Amino acid sequence: MQLSIFNTAAPGGDGNAPTKEGVAVSSTTVYYSEIWTGRDGASMDIQLFWTGDPTGVVTAWTSNKTNPSTADDTDWVADTAAFTAVNPAGSASKARELLTGSGLRKRLKYTNSSGSGVLTGYVNVVQSR
Repeated sequence: MQLSIFNTAAPGGDGNAPTKEGVAVSSTTVYYSEIWTGRDGASMDIQLFWTGDPTGVVTAWTSNKTNPSTADDTDWVADTAAFTAVNPAGSASKARELLTGSGLRKRLKYTNSSGSGVLTGYVNVVQSR
């Protein structure tokens, strides 16, 4: 199962309108990816791409709550054992990370410290057999 995980909602908040892949990052803002389930996956193959000159850190987070808060980290725990932080460092590039471990819900958090650009991400959940 492949998912686009950093998306931009349609203008005006129309929940029925399609989203656009990628999210514009700038300033010192925090951005959260879409949530995906790790319930059926043995591993998750994550690919990230960024344009422009952002500098920041991407970290993985997990929650076992059925409906965790999406506004902040309250219901989430940093998944530091299973994910190596990805650090965009001021120029366009890309990264790939294999995320393992359990957890009902997963998401990425990007904290931009300077620069700007567009962050795009995909996750492929490798199904257990």
